[in-house]
Amino acid sequence: MNRHFVRTVTMQLIYAQMMGGEERQVTLATLYEGKELSQTAYQRILEALEGIDQYGLAMDEIVDELAKGWSAERLPRVDLAILRLGLYELLFNEKVPEAVTINECVELAREFSHPDSTAYINGILSSCLKKMQGGELSRESLAAMAEERNEQARKEREERQAREEAERQAAENARREAEREAVQAAADDLMDAYDMQRISRQRVRS
Repeated sequence: MNRHFVRTVTMQLIYAQMMGGEERQVTLATLYEGKELSQTAYQRILEALEGIDQYGLAMDEIVDELAKGWSAERLPRVDLAILRLGLYELLFNEKVPEAVTINECVELAREFSHPDSTAYINGILSSCLKKMQGGELSRESLAAMAEERNEQARKEREERQAREEAERQAAENARREAEREAVQAAADDLMDAYDMQRISRQRVRS
């Protein structure tokens, strides 16, 4: 099984995960039902996905820095998936020549994205390579960036969850208060009706 196919599988799984896809093993089985993946290929794919899980947010910061006039959030998701794969391979797969990685990612863009995407994907990955060669970017610096960015994302997630829980609790309290008021109003109506009947009976007797 050639490396281009393995990269294609990896990129599509990165994309599926970005779009809220199922568990990657399920997605892998769905995408490639009937096609056999060797154990080596399968392991290579999972290693890349685990690395991108860990360093993805830091990689997006690199994209923000190098994509002139663009940001990772504004890029098409398929292009960002290709860039994450390319950045991971440049930094962590020393067995593959850098030029091969860049060319393969350009080819993925040609196959799966807009024709205009090939130029800036080539540009961003080439700029990343220059930063690596100049000592401005390394596994260590990426790891430090990832630790900081992941911690920030964790805090933001916890704050969002706390807000959502507070909103849920406020909505639940409002619901209970509305129910209590409805029950009280129904009870008041019953008492009013009872009082009116009592007064009416008293008048009849008198």
